[in-house]
Amino acid sequence: VYGGSSSNQRYSTLAAITSSNVHSLGGAWVTQLPGQTNQTGLTMSKGLILVPTANCKVIALNAKTGEILWEFALPERPARRGVAVGNDVGLVFAVGSSGSITAINAETGKSTWTHTLTPDPAHGRPANITSAPTYANGVLLVSISGGDSGRRGGVSGLDAVTGKELWR
Repeated sequence: VYGGSSSNQRYSTLAAITSSNVHSLGGAWVTQLPGQTNQTGLTMSKGLILVPTANCKVIALNAKTGEILWEFALPERPARRGVAVGNDVGLVFAVGSSGSITAINAETGKSTWTHTLTPDPAHGRPANITSAPTYANGVLLVSISGGDSGRRGGVSGLDAVTGKELWR
């Protein structure tokens, strides 16, 4: 889960690294990512490290070796804060900054579906997304922002398998 838990507290309860052994840590590998990253949140799941990049890609790395396993080109600039993973459906979910949502097969890096949120009904402008989506129980939750630019915020729920917008 982006942020480490459903409360997005970014705190780990792991106890193997302590103040007495942290000095012995070292790097295991280094990988050069294509393009730039900016305000990117990494997500790790089932041996993959998933990175949305500023050049409209989601990159999957082997967590043990750093090898790039696949790259997926998004239809628009990503929201960049991170992705969501639905392990039970085998999908990685990436959101674009103006409302496109793409489900990517976690093993192959191929698109399963893409959906674009309906524009803001008050102004007709595209959705503005700046945060990572969240996945729970077959539903992908996408937070819509934009109060800084006169847009309405909200949350949309999509069926994770089909991409159909269930509610907003």
